[in-house]
Amino acid sequence: MARFAEVILDVPHGQIDRFFDYLIPDEMQGFIKEGMRVRVPFARGTRTGYVIGLKEFSSLKKIKPIEKILPGPFLDEEQLHLVEWLRDNYFCFYITAIRTVFPLDMLESRIKRTAMVYIELLDENWEPDLKNAPGQRKVWEFLKSCEQGISIKEIQDKTGVSVSTIKAMEKKNLIRIEKMILGKDPLPALLKEVINNNGQTDDGEECWKIEEAEKKQKKIVWKKRPYQSTFSCYSLLLKKCLQADQTAMVFVPEIYLLKEVLKICYQLAGDEIAVFHSGLSPAEKYSQWWKVKNGQAKIIIGSRSAAFLPVSKLGLIIVHNEDSSSYVQQEHPKYQIQDILEKKSEYHDSSLVLCSSSPRVSSYHKALDQEFVFVKTTNRKTIPYTVQVVDMREEFSRGNVSIFSQKLQEVIKKEPPENKKVLLYINRRGYAPFLLCRSCGFVFRCPRCDLTLTLHKEDATLHCHHCSYAGEWNEGCLRCQSRYLRKFGLGTERVSEEAKKLFNISDVTIIDSDRIKSEQELKEKILHVENSAHKEILVGTQMALKRGLIRFDVVGIVSADLTLNLPYYGASEETYQQIIQGQEMLQPDGKLIIQSYDPANFSIRTAAEDDYETFAEKELRYRRMHRYPPYYELLIFTFNHGKEKTVSQGARKFASCVQKLALPDLEVLGPCPGVMPKVKGKYNWQVSLRSQKRESLHALIEKTRSTVNALVSEGIRVNLDINPRRMV
Repeated sequence: MARFAEVILDVPHGQIDRFFDYLIPDEMQGFIKEGMRVRVPFARGTRTGYVIGLKEFSSLKKIKPIEKILPGPFLDEEQLHLVEWLRDNYFCFYITAIRTVFPLDMLESRIKRTAMVYIELLDENWEPDLKNAPGQRKVWEFLKSCEQGISIKEIQDKTGVSVSTIKAMEKKNLIRIEKMILGKDPLPALLKEVINNNGQTDDGEECWKIEEAEKKQKKIVWKKRPYQSTFSCYSLLLKKCLQADQTAMVFVPEIYLLKEVLKICYQLAGDEIAVFHSGLSPAEKYSQWWKVKNGQAKIIIGSRSAAFLPVSKLGLIIVHNEDSSSYVQQEHPKYQIQDILEKKSEYHDSSLVLCSSSPRVSSYHKALDQEFVFVKTTNRKTIPYTVQVVDMREEFSRGNVSIFSQKLQEVIKKEPPENKKVLLYINRRGYAPFLLCRSCGFVFRCPRCDLTLTLHKEDATLHCHHCSYAGEWNEGCLRCQSRYLRKFGLGTERVSEEAKKLFNISDVTIIDSDRIKSEQELKEKILHVENSAHKEILVGTQMALKRGLIRFDVVGIVSADLTLNLPYYGASEETYQQIIQGQEMLQPDGKLIIQSYDPANFSIRTAAEDDYETFAEKELRYRRMHRYPPYYELLIFTFNHGKEKTVSQGARKFASCVQKLALPDLEVLGPCPGVMPKVKGKYNWQVSLRSQKRESLHALIEKTRSTVNALVSEGIRVNLDINPRRMV
C-alpha cells in the first residue's frame, strides 16, 4: 500500500516546480488517489496541492503529513497524462499545465450557490395558523403547489413578498432554506434558436472518401472546397460513431458556428449533447463538465477549452475549420488545440478529422509523413463564383490613384441586385497607421511603446494598438506645428471614407475591434447588413470573415500585400488562408477581387485557383530551406524589464550560458531586441533557439533553469514560446 504522495504545489514558480513528498496519514489510507486536491503544510503555512503520484518509499527522512483532502472533482488518468505532456512540450510549470487541463471554474467553491426554499410539512393535512400573516399564507400556498425546492427570487416573483417575509417563515420552522449549486444547462435556450433553422446542407456525394480513409488511418486531414458545406458528412461520421456506442466531439473556432453543428447533432442524439465554450457562465460550465464526466453526453460540441473535458468511450473527434487562429492559445502554455486532440485521439484510439478549405501546412506535412491521411474532395460541381487578381501596378500606370481598382469599382457599381452586399476586407484598424510631418520629419510615436501611433480620424485621436495610450490630434505636428502631414497606409476608416465618396453611399458599416466589443454586437451588425433592402458596403478586418454567418455578392481584398509582407515565416500561409476565407464568404454567383502589387506571388496565385497542394508543397520547401517549423523546432525566450540596460544584460547573460553548454544540434540566434523592442513601458529582448530535436530543447531548459531563476529574482520577466505562428 502506498504510504507517500508526490504533490505539486499550487505555486507557479520555477524553484517549486517539482514533486514534494508527503506522508499519507493512516486515516486517509485507501482514500488518497492520484489527481486529488489536498491541503499540505509548506514553509510556515499551508498550500493547496495536487497528488500526481503514489509510492511506498521516500528517500527523505522527515516528511510532513497531508492535512486534508479537498472537495470537488479530481484529475483523471487521461488528464494527468495531458499535464505531463503539456509541461514537456510547451515548457511550462506543472501547476500551469494543471490549471490549463483543470480550470478553477470547475471547483464547487468557485460556483455561486443559490438559496433554495423547501416547505416543512409535519403531515399532509397539517396547516399552520397564518391568518394574521397574509404574505406568509401566500408563500405557503405557493410552495404547496411545487414539487421541489424553489429559489427565493422565484418565490418573490410569483408572490410579490419581501425577503423578510420568507426569513420570518424560516424562523417559525415552516420552511428550510439551503444554499445549493444549481448547474444551469445552456442547451434548451440554444435549441430554441436552431430547431426551426434549416442550416447548411450539402449533397454528401464525396463523403464516402472520408469513410474509406478512416478505415485505413484514423487521423485524417480533409481539404474541402471553399464553397462546399461539410455538415452532411459530419452527420454520417457522427451517426456511425453513435451506432458503435461511442462518444464524439466536434470543435468549432467561433461560438456562432456552434448552432449550425448543434442542429445536426440534436437530430442524432437528442438532448444527450453537451456544449462547452468560453461564453458560458461558471454555473453553465459546471453543469456541462459534470454532464460529460458522468457519461450523459453522446456528442460534445465546443471551442478550444472543451479539449480537456473528461470524456469516456471517445470514438470520434472533428475539428471544423482547423486553420483558424482561434484554435491557438494566446496565454502560456501557448498550445495549438490540434496537438492536444492528436494526443487525446491516441489515448482513446479514436478517429481525428481535421477539416478545412485551407488546412495548416503543418497538418499537410504530417500527411506527407503518413501520420495522417490526406483527403481532398474534388466535388464535380463547377466553381459557382469568380475570382480575379488585379495588378495594382498596372492600375497606377493607367493613372488610377484610388485605393480601389477599376475592376473592383465596376463590380460594386454594376447592377443588379439593388440590395447588393459588398465586403471590403482590410486587416488594419483606424485611418492611417503612420503619420509623418513633411516639414521636419517628425513621426508620431507612442511614449510607452516607441511604436508608431495610428490615426483615428473619426474622433481625431492617435492610438497605440499595443497599449491603451490615446492622445488628441489637432491636425498639426507636435514638434513644429506644421500642417503638412503625410498619412501613410490604410485602415478601415480610410477605406470607408473612400468607399462613401466613390460609390455615392451615405453609410458604410465598419467591423473591427474598435467598434465591436461582443459576439452579440457583431451578430447585430451583420444581420443589419444582410437584411437591408438596399446596397450595403461593409468594411472589416479579420473579425468580419465569419464563414457561414453571411454571404456577399462582392468581396474585395483591398490589399493582399499587407499580410504577405509581414516579417513572419508564416506570412504566405496567412495570405493564402485569408484569400480562401474570402471565397467562403461569397454568394454562389459572387465575385472576389484580390488587389496586389505582387499578383504573381505563389500564395496569391494558388489561393485564387484553390490549388492547395501546389501551395503547401512550395511553402514546405521554403521552410525546409530556411529551417523553420515543421522541420525545425523553434524556442523563443523573451526577456522583459522596465530598464533597457537590465534586460539587455540579462538576455546576454542567458545567451552566454547557452553557448557555454555547447549542446549538439542547437543553434542560438541572438540576443537581440524583440520584434517590438518596447511595449507598455517595458523593454523586450529575445534569444531564439533552433533544433531538429525537441529533446535538445528539453535538455537546454533543464540546464539553464538556475540562470533563468536568477534573472527572475532580478525582476526580469521571462517568457517561453514554442514554434510561434508569428516569428521573424
